[in-house]
Amino acid sequence: MPELIQSVVPVMPIADQILKLKIIHKETYDQIEASPVNQDRMRKLFRALNSPKAKAAFYDILGKIQPQTCGTEDIIKNVIKNNKEYLRKKCAWELEGTEKDHKEIKLLDQIYTELHIVQGENEHVNKQHEIWEIEDKFRNQATEGIKINCNNIFQSAPEMRAIRTVMTKGIAGIGKTVSVKKLILDWADGKANPDLDFIFMIPFRELNLVKDDEFSLETLVKEFHPELKNTAVNKIFADNKVLFIFDGLDESQLKLNFLKTKRLTDPTKESSADILVTNLIREHLLPSALIWITSRPGAVQRIPKEYVHQWTEIKGFNDPQKILYFRNRVQNKTVAEQIIDHITTSRSLFIMCHIPIFCWIASKVLEYLLLKMENSREKTTKIPTTLIEMYTHFFCIQIKIAAEKYDKENELDITEIFRLNEDFIFKLGRMAFEKLNKGEIIFSSDDLKSYDIDTKKAGVDCGLCTTIFKEESIFHSKKLYCFVHLTIQEYFAALFVYRSFASKTIDSQSLKDFLLIGSEEELKETLDVHPVDLPLDELMEIAIANSTLRKTGELDMFLRFLIGMSLESTQNQLQGLIQQTEKHPEVVEEIRTSITEIDLLDCSPDRCLNLVHCLAELKDDSLYDSVRKFLNPNQYPETELTPVQCSALADLMLMSTTPIEEFDLTKYTTKEKGSFRIIPAVRNCRKARQVFFWFLVSDAII
Repeated sequence: MPELIQSVVPVMPIADQILKLKIIHKETYDQIEASPVNQDRMRKLFRALNSPKAKAAFYDILGKIQPQTCGTEDIIKNVIKNNKEYLRKKCAWELEGTEKDHKEIKLLDQIYTELHIVQGENEHVNKQHEIWEIEDKFRNQATEGIKINCNNIFQSAPEMRAIRTVMTKGIAGIGKTVSVKKLILDWADGKANPDLDFIFMIPFRELNLVKDDEFSLETLVKEFHPELKNTAVNKIFADNKVLFIFDGLDESQLKLNFLKTKRLTDPTKESSADILVTNLIREHLLPSALIWITSRPGAVQRIPKEYVHQWTEIKGFNDPQKILYFRNRVQNKTVAEQIIDHITTSRSLFIMCHIPIFCWIASKVLEYLLLKMENSREKTTKIPTTLIEMYTHFFCIQIKIAAEKYDKENELDITEIFRLNEDFIFKLGRMAFEKLNKGEIIFSSDDLKSYDIDTKKAGVDCGLCTTIFKEESIFHSKKLYCFVHLTIQEYFAALFVYRSFASKTIDSQSLKDFLLIGSEEELKETLDVHPVDLPLDELMEIAIANSTLRKTGELDMFLRFLIGMSLESTQNQLQGLIQQTEKHPEVVEEIRTSITEIDLLDCSPDRCLNLVHCLAELKDDSLYDSVRKFLNPNQYPETELTPVQCSALADLMLMSTTPIEEFDLTKYTTKEKGSFRIIPAVRNCRKARQVFFWFLVSDAII
């Protein structure tokens, strides 16, 4: 306070604005003005500020009139307080589902379940679909790594180098952003990281909107933190410990070229967001600042290893946490236990419950169905056991709830609801597929307009959008959209593609291009004809081949949903959305044949497992049944196993709760391709014999 009194010169201009805001009375203003000495005026003015709100207004006005004073201790304390308050408001609430589903809004501190975060993982970058990340977590729960609390990610042992930059990876929906919010909240509440003075939260998806603009680092921070608009942020950089949080590297459209991006060391110099972020990470800008980056697994390699000092991974819920989630979330305890019993008996569903957002989907579907059965005493409702059934139920339930919300006078059945909203549903599906095919999961308002999707339109369209879409309002009133989870986008994409196949209407250029990959010229002519003169099973065979041959497996879950759409039971649930004229049993049998006989060329053995999971979506256990007996330690096949049988056997071995003592490839009679496909099984073996030098299984010994 004494320093402030001595340093502020223009007291009356500040008092003028304070009076206009009605923070002080005219009588007090006159007393301040009557003081002959400037310091006395400041002393009287400051004493008249008898509330935190009044003092905050004073500091804002002072920052505008005399910004050089903003380095005083009193001012800095107030700026820190404003920064914490701003971030507390942004991070205090968490929504499961969508931002407009206000029944789902909860205080983060009340619902937070500590996620499993481990150190390490810098050597392994999974370049396949994230479903394999989930499968791996399920298989390897015994080797969980060194657990670390999110508040402690910057702590290092005394003998180790100080940690400046942390990379945290995790699949979509696993809880990366929630962990960011938790660290910020605990810091703002004084529970953790007291040595930090400021935190600047700058999501990559929002940086995309200003990637073509020029900023100094100071103006960029002010762009994302309006509470600092009248603060000398450069002085904060120089005198305080700050943390930059860049959430969602996988969504970034910045180039981040660490070899060619020009060097920048001056935080006052204007440049692009790309240059600023690149130089921050490589320590040319603010080398004393801390950096936290979060990313989905496939994008972590965009940051060179030499710039990352701590690698962490969020593994989501372990098995006890899954069960705890349902017990906490479902109020009816009897229903909660029924859900747990059901989830634990379905391998596919139990594995997916590593993802918190999938737990939310499963709880909404299963609670709805079980309560419906209980209230109506209806015993014919089938409880979903596969992914396609779970997501189809979710879709049907949400569109029915939306219809009831927006048309309370008429009770429409689900068939009528689908008929009235068919056009909108397939606009959504077309966008889902065409964007998925490009690897895009974030959409702008212009993207939605280009597909004639209006999220503000009253009615079921809006109700469905607010259930499956997340809308984020960011600075300059710009909005971004994404599906609640990547798998929801993949489901809608599969619905659009299968309906196109069934109706023999290929009017999406993106879908045509997808089907033409590796195809003959004559197929192009065939696809240009309406209706397309190809049987449904042939179109599916092309889709299976082209999805499977994607090197990174980004269409694996899409393919599982697409194949599940062929079931008559799925189409019955969708009540006429898919008009299939060809007989279901014949089509399903042809698809099954395609899956079991397809030549996967140079696909990895893990990728081959996806086709086995696709058969599970058809509720076909015959492949598993044909090899299940070979799980017995002394029983080996007498006849040659097919490659797909080898994949099924590997999958069964991986899911075994008891590790195999010794795995000997020579005991399994099969061709070279079959041996290659069985390799993943060594991950659940105590000992594996090397058979061929190219198998590279030496690291499989546990």
